Amino acid sequence: MIESMKIEPAECADLVVQQSSQDITGINMATAIVAGEKPGESTSYSVASYEDDAKLATDKKAAETKDLQGCDKFSMEMQGMKLNASAEILEATSDAELTVATKSNISMDG
Repeated sequence: MIESMKIEPAECADLVVQQSSQDITGINMATAIVAGEKPGESTSYSVASYEDDAKLATDKKAAETKDLQGCDKFSMEMQGMKLNASAEILEATSDAELTVATKSNISMDG
C-alpha cells in the first residue's frame, strides 16, 4: 500500500517504503502513540531490540549516523487523503550495545 502512495519529497519515497516494509521477524519493539491536540494528529515513540545480528547491523549504521537522508519531513498522499509526517532520532541511553529511540509526528489534512 505504501508503494502506491505519492510521497513528497520524491527522493524520500525509497526510504519510506523501505522502513514500512522492513522484515520485523526477530525484532522486539515497544511503541507508544499519543493523540495530538487536533483530530488526525499523533506522536509515536518506538524502541526496538534485535535477535538477528544482520538486521541490527543495517539499522545500527543509520542509527549511529542519525541519518534520515534529508527525510525528516515528508508527506504521503493516497486517494485524496494526505498525511504530513516528521521524524527524528532522539538521544537515549541504556545498558544495550546500541540504543535507538525515535519520535514521529503525523497529521492528516482535513
